[in-house]
Amino acid sequence: MAISVNFNHGVADGTTVMTFLNRWADETRALVTGIPVAETTFCFGADILRRHLPSERAPLSEVSSKVHSAKSRVADFIMWLSISKRARLMNYLINSASPRGHLFRISRIQD
Repeated sequence: MAISVNFNHGVADGTTVMTFLNRWADETRALVTGIPVAETTFCFGADILRRHLPSERAPLSEVSSKVHSAKSRVADFIMWLSISKRARLMNYLINSASPRGHLFRISRIQD
């Protein structure tokens, strides 16, 4: 069996994704074995998280700044759609994209 999970990096970083997948595996094992998983708490408070972020940050590159600040007619159109139409559009785009473009290979050759 293969399970595919896709996370947008703007929503979760690699550590968060792995924490989610490990917890999912733990919960699945608990369903099979009947042994409950230890209780875990997660922090979602933005104010708490901000306290642990460095005060100094690297500036955005000129290209990134332009991309994030430029007006986009496509983005405006997508946001204008109702939630259900936006979901159908996103599902269509995701399902019509070739997975081949999302695969990559990590070489075992070490420098």
